[in-house]
Amino acid sequence: MKNLIAFITVLVSLNAFATDYGQYGECSGVFTQALWEITDGEGVDVLYETTAQMTEKEFNSTPVFNDGFEYQSCKDSVREFAFMDMEGNEFKIMYTNEENCDGGNSYGVIVDMNSSKIIAHINDSDISCL
Repeated sequence: MKNLIAFITVLVSLNAFATDYGQYGECSGVFTQALWEITDGEGVDVLYETTAQMTEKEFNSTPVFNDGFEYQSCKDSVREFAFMDMEGNEFKIMYTNEENCDGGNSYGVIVDMNSSKIIAHINDSDISCL
């Protein structure tokens, strides 16, 4: 029992030192904006924007894309948008942007470019932080 309590204490304290982009689906900072506001450059410094060059393996291993989207329909419909927030943190958004792929609503992920970790999902154009 003592070991279990010690383990839980360590887990809770490790989480306290994590970068806070939001918890339990609640986003903070720039991620409280709508996806289109970020990709329009509102409140961020745009680093670059391009059509993503994803292999089928990369596409299928990306959360959200591998949940019902077909690579052949979407391979030319994924945008890559990199930006820096006002605190100097760099992020990359990979999202769908063509109706033939996503039915008119964007889906994708937001990645912290420092850690390469996915920090948010985009579902139906809404941002949900992890």
